[in-house]
Amino acid sequence: MFRRAEGLPRDQGMLFIFPKIEVQRFWMRNTLIPLDMIFLDRNLTVVGVVADVPPLNEVARYIDEPSQYVVELNAGVAATSGIKAGSKLQMDGTLPRPEDC
Repeated sequence: MFRRAEGLPRDQGMLFIFPKIEVQRFWMRNTLIPLDMIFLDRNLTVVGVVADVPPLNEVARYIDEPSQYVVELNAGVAATSGIKAGSKLQMDGTLPRPEDC
């Protein structure tokens, strides 16, 4: 929230880890830049993408599939990177355990 476009480099994003697998809902109050929201299951497989969410609104954004993780990237990055339902997140290292969040 309150981050300006120059504050989120194109190759970075934000990761949200939830203790329970369920339909996750996001809104953009106080968010100043458009974002892509990538929803992942417990196996880090993309279950859905909400693309180009406009800033400064309170409309709930979600997909109708349960997820455990959500990654937010600058708007357009998901499409230009080929991220879509069925894609698998690859990363170095490990994530914190959801039950610890």
